[in-house]
Amino acid sequence: MQYFAERVDFVKYMQKEYYKKNTVTDLKGRKIESSVFSRLLIENSDYMYDFATIMNRKKVNPRLIELTLMSYLRKDNLTKLKKTLTSEYRFLTNDDIIKMGDSIKIEGRMGSGIETLFYNDRFIEECKPII
Repeated sequence: MQYFAERVDFVKYMQKEYYKKNTVTDLKGRKIESSVFSRLLIENSDYMYDFATIMNRKKVNPRLIELTLMSYLRKDNLTKLKKTLTSEYRFLTNDDIIKMGDSIKIEGRMGSGIETLFYNDRFIEECKPII
């Protein structure tokens, strides 16, 4: 049995064990070196916790948060955001996604109920830990 005093030591151990038995590649199929894989795991170890915190604070569908943030990272314009969201949610229409000053209000049926998300600088700032 192995014991670890620090979380970082545990992550490094798990990375080594996983890396021994699996090939880790990037999106283009290139092999990721062990040191890079270790860094990715350490830097992203709190992602799920941070994402759950944001999701619970906003009380919206996690996929909506994810799609909106991906749109932000791609620097999509409003038209592209509307296309992305309306193709994902069949009951959401272009009229449900409106520009209101410095915000974009996304409100409509997504999943089991009506949800509202204000996509603005404050939302992005709250999401910085997962971006």
